[in-house]
Amino acid sequence: MKSFQRSCLRSVARITDFIESGRFRYAAQRIHAMGEPEESGWFEWLVRPDFGDPDLTTADFVQAVESLDLGLNLDTRTSADAMQWLGRQPAGTRMTVNVSGAAISNHLFSNHMVNLIENSSIQPEQICFDLAVHAALSDLSGATRFVKTMRRLGCQVALDNGIPGNPVLGLFGPLGFVNYLKVDRKWVSSAPESPSHRETLESIIDYAKRLNLEVVAEGVDNDAQLELVRVLEADYYQGYIDGEPTVVALTNEDREPLQLVG
Repeated sequence: MKSFQRSCLRSVARITDFIESGRFRYAAQRIHAMGEPEESGWFEWLVRPDFGDPDLTTADFVQAVESLDLGLNLDTRTSADAMQWLGRQPAGTRMTVNVSGAAISNHLFSNHMVNLIENSSIQPEQICFDLAVHAALSDLSGATRFVKTMRRLGCQVALDNGIPGNPVLGLFGPLGFVNYLKVDRKWVSSAPESPSHRETLESIIDYAKRLNLEVVAEGVDNDAQLELVRVLEADYYQGYIDGEPTVVALTNEDREPLQLVG
């Protein structure tokens, strides 16, 4: 993080310019249905900022964005780019887009997404918004408003890294606000070798099933992990078992002009 801040992103002005100019590469990681032939693709939209420095990571960038309170700007940029790419894909292709706490707390972002989808060729059910549980918990009323708006439009919603007993999962699940629970890779990656992590993974999947949520297991990188999440009856999986995510070809010429929200 220190090298990242030294390099170019110490100030709000610099990081805002980075976002507005769209100096991003993206990747799309496929989400596979468990044991079923896939008629169309489902992908997660991953940000790959073009730093020009191999020592700087996406996590560094996201940390800097959050520390400067620019998550809303970043989500506005990345969601618009995701829509642009998705609109050029075969019919039925779906996309999961990650949304920060700053975005779900701002009603203008909800309005922005509604307008973006309604004025595109994309069907709402092609979009799944991925909310981290800790972000939703930090502003439960904002998260509820965002989720209700997106669900009324016809979009889908996933909660990321929820565990049994979490108040967000306990609230949203029974009310039908959420379609999917994404199980964090930290539970999946070590579960084949760790009895305690396997027990946790099993309890998370069982809890999701009792809430009528479909489960996406993240971080499936080898055959042992895939077999385990299959046995535990996850519905979907994603990870590096199929190799690196596909780099998305998206240039500045493809992009709509960025209109920041808020």
